[in-house]
Amino acid sequence: MKEIKAGFCGFWKGFNPEDNFFTNALRRHYNVTISDDPDYLFCSVFSNKFVYNKKAVRIFYTGECQTPDMNLFDYALGIDYLKLGDRYCRLPHYLLYGDRLLRMAVERGGMIRSPEYKDKFCSFVYSNPDADPVREEFFRKLDSKHRVDSGGRCMNNTGAAVKNKISFERGYRFSIAFENCSYPGYITEKVIQSFAAGTVPVYWGDPEADKTLNSDAYINIKGCGSVDEAVERVLEIDKDKDRYLTMLSQQIFCVEDLIKKQTDEYEAFLVSIIDRPKEEAFRRNRGTRGRNYEKFFERYAGIDEGLRSVKRLIRR
Repeated sequence: MKEIKAGFCGFWKGFNPEDNFFTNALRRHYNVTISDDPDYLFCSVFSNKFVYNKKAVRIFYTGECQTPDMNLFDYALGIDYLKLGDRYCRLPHYLLYGDRLLRMAVERGGMIRSPEYKDKFCSFVYSNPDADPVREEFFRKLDSKHRVDSGGRCMNNTGAAVKNKISFERGYRFSIAFENCSYPGYITEKVIQSFAAGTVPVYWGDPEADKTLNSDAYINIKGCGSVDEAVERVLEIDKDKDRYLTMLSQQIFCVEDLIKKQTDEYEAFLVSIIDRPKEEAFRRNRGTRGRNYEKFFERYAGIDEGLRSVKRLIRR
């Protein structure tokens, strides 16, 4: 197999360059060495130091609501619905959570085969309070009509934060699966975990979620005129046991074998980059305009890294 050197910059705390979604995919096709002087540099949003590496082919990734700047990167993987020739591939955030969770979600915790009307009504498990206010508003209004158990650190009403979200949600008919914000393509692990727990998710987030998720399998409050209407819709479905069990038996994705198709598309994208000679793989503008753009960004990157260093010192 072809020998390649890969590197990573700006990934999250705890990210392991030797064992992750990207390296593991590459190693199915190439002999990969993780290097500080890579030919292919995978970049993400937690550092801008990538700009100092001029020699590597840069491949950007984010699962956040951030459209890639293609003046700085040769290729990008993100959540946006974009078409940029051979430079971009959509990589839904939930794919990074591994085969086990995705299999559980597709099988819906066994509920597709044997739907079950559970005793407890609805769960809410969040630790981040810094989200669109609609999430907490919906929780409060639904809870005022029918008890909603909050098992996370945010708005907890169960006495302590749960250790295993999916295990906790398994006991409920519904689970609130709201994203941090509404953004096209932003479907995270939240709704996938709710499916894996064998619940009917109550979802808010990607305004185009029905392109991915089967609208008969979950409650998308996008179509409701207000939060109050959304609350009433959940209560209405809960009162109709047959309707609820029918929803619980539905496949979760619009497209059959979607996970395999998306994974195959992503790997084919990587292979298409690396199979060509490296000098033919560059796509960013490395001429005068491109160099001037990078110089401007380098000044910003230097200021940003300085501020990050100050923050780290303050936290100590």
